[in-house]
Amino acid sequence: MVPLRDRGCRSKRAREDTLSLHPTATATSADPADGGDDPLDLRDFYRRMGHGGHKTQTGGRYRRIAEQLEDRPRRIQGPPLDVLAMIDGIQAVSVVTRRQHRDVLLVYVAAGAVGAAGKLQCLQERLVCVCSWLDADTVHQADAKVPVVALGEEAPWDLAMAARDWVDQARRDAETAALATAPAPELGAFLVLDGALPPDGARSDVVGVIKTATDTDWVMDPRLLPDREGFRSPALRLPGQRRGERARLTCYVRLRECDPQQPWGFSLVRAEVYEDVGIAALDRLAARMMVERQPLGSGDPRAEIQMASMYTTEQVLKARIPVPFTFG
Repeated sequence: MVPLRDRGCRSKRAREDTLSLHPTATATSADPADGGDDPLDLRDFYRRMGHGGHKTQTGGRYRRIAEQLEDRPRRIQGPPLDVLAMIDGIQAVSVVTRRQHRDVLLVYVAAGAVGAAGKLQCLQERLVCVCSWLDADTVHQADAKVPVVALGEEAPWDLAMAARDWVDQARRDAETAALATAPAPELGAFLVLDGALPPDGARSDVVGVIKTATDTDWVMDPRLLPDREGFRSPALRLPGQRRGERARLTCYVRLRECDPQQPWGFSLVRAEVYEDVGIAALDRLAARMMVERQPLGSGDPRAEIQMASMYTTEQVLKARIPVPFTFG
């Protein structure tokens, strides 16, 4: 038997000690606690750990668990949350050319915090050319004047998927950097992040607004979801899933009346805060989301579910997209 480290068993997330076993060792029992003739006798270890004859590993299809902290939907009545700035991220992709069906892309990603009157308070941005390594020399010879990201994929279809993943991750990295460099609000005020809070986030002065509220199944009884304008669901606690992650509080918010001709998820969004700031902050965030509803004819294609200040933030960032992206 070869050492475990030579058998592809090392996890990227877990540290494990390696041990070379006797090359001719054979198991003589299906139950590890029996020991048998195994030169590495682990019977005492199993007994000390309380081995109960378990034969199969726990399956991996458990549901994400949320703890319900309140008994019913509630009318949103508290004062709106004080907000210093909104944080959002954008991306833009332009096809420069194709070589043997492989895309050569110009990519712009940006993220920043935008405060009152559309003032940009911090910015992270990146402009690069993304291509296959097979085309990198040609791109360099054309004097791209921007950094070149050469991906390892060669087939056009593999390259397309890898490029999409790269752009998505680059935007997320910009958002993480913007959150880290955004100015600290005064005591009692917050930054509002477009999207869920990072589970391992270090700041408590940030809250999250999530526009896609119908992709979770944390509320099992539909009567607990708000069906009237200006109501929120009971607060839910989302525990951290691994070491170093923080628990969060969340609730669903109904921004507008949802008549029978509308889909069930119409104007249904989600608010999120870290547990240590409490349900009161969650309630005030829901009130801020109600105050910042946009008219459905505002010009924002996502006016149904997007806060007015977040739309302003998006427009401020989009105004920085370089001119080449308007070609074609």
